[in-house]
Amino acid sequence: MMNWLPPEWQAAITTSAVGSLLVTAGCFILATLFKASIEKGIQNGMDIKIETIRSEFRKSEIELQNYLKSKEAQIEALRSSALSGLATRHAALDKRRLEATEKVWGTAIHLGQLKLAAKAVGAMNIEYAITVASKADAEGTKYRELADIIWKTFGVDKYKAAESIDVERPFVSPYVWALFTAYRHSLSHPIIQLNCMRTGVGSSILADPKPLLNMMKTAIPSKEEVIESSGPRIFPDLIDELEELLLVEIQKSLNNDDVDQENICKATKIIMAAEKIGAPDATEFEIPFNLLRQNS
Repeated sequence: MMNWLPPEWQAAITTSAVGSLLVTAGCFILATLFKASIEKGIQNGMDIKIETIRSEFRKSEIELQNYLKSKEAQIEALRSSALSGLATRHAALDKRRLEATEKVWGTAIHLGQLKLAAKAVGAMNIEYAITVASKADAEGTKYRELADIIWKTFGVDKYKAAESIDVERPFVSPYVWALFTAYRHSLSHPIIQLNCMRTGVGSSILADPKPLLNMMKTAIPSKEEVIESSGPRIFPDLIDELEELLLVEIQKSLNNDDVDQENICKATKIIMAAEKIGAPDATEFEIPFNLLRQNS
């Protein structure tokens, strides 16, 4: 291709080109080797750093797992302890509730000894009898003697109050206690009236029966109108119904731990009415003698 050039020029050019090509190729090779060396060095450094990070991460992960296992063991220990304590407490409380419920029903049965005397009072016009018995004449004496015969015939004179049951109140359902309170007063009031007739003290010492009436209406809503129209004279007729309601509610409380909200409302009303009457005085009878007003 370069035949037109002088021969010496052709030799020079050829030698120079070859040299240039050799230099260029050498530079390329050196650059490539240098670049590869640098990249390998960088890669090695990155690999070392990545491995170090991985090692630290694995170490941290193991420490975290050990920490979580330790905390889980602590939580499980606390849970087991709490559940064990709760189970023990519930078992003890259930036992106490059963005992309290048994005592409430036992007291109701004991109070039943006054049932016949209370019903005898319900069979007469007790308000009129109390008024007549308060007179200091032959008819008054006859009524007082009649009351005394009833008193002794039905064993009221021999009745001994049971141990106070009020300490059991926290361990029975509110409605059970409310019905028991109503039942207790349904027996108490006729006995107090009989005692007024027997002693001839008259009806003036009897307290206002309105709180007792309200309590009975709340305990037996189905009899509200009858209670309202009849007044205290209806109480002896409610004894059996209250006793049956009490028994049914006791059975419910023994079979079901859930307390019905409606029953709680009923219980609150009954107890509020009962508290206005006062607590029973068990010195002679298990009946609330504070229904009797003191002579002024």
